[in-house]
Amino acid sequence: MLGRRAALCLVYGMHALAFGLFALWAEPPGLFLSALLFGISAWSIPAIMAATCGDLLGPTLAPAGIGFITLFFGIGQAFGPGLAGMLAEAYSSLAPAFLLAAAIALCGAIGCTFLPATSRARSR
Repeated sequence: MLGRRAALCLVYGMHALAFGLFALWAEPPGLFLSALLFGISAWSIPAIMAATCGDLLGPTLAPAGIGFITLFFGIGQAFGPGLAGMLAEAYSSLAPAFLLAAAIALCGAIGCTFLPATSRARSR
């Protein structure tokens, strides 16, 4: 069975690859592969993170943990399009924005390696 840490690393890695492919291989096969990688993994992160919050924080604090990480998802979703637009205008291409997204997703994959491997769930 794939643990939550490994699943998050895999999903963020798939996102990094999808974004990088979209930026660097703008031919139909590259775009198709990018869409496929993103499509099979796109909505798994919130579910895995919710389960991880339950594991790490226990049933009492899990909702607060989910709210906290959702705040940061929201910040990225609010500022990401504006930053992408500025990069697109500066470089006359969306490729730099997608390369930045790939780098951030790769940082997420690396950051997930530091999550605890075992559950520390506490009941309060």
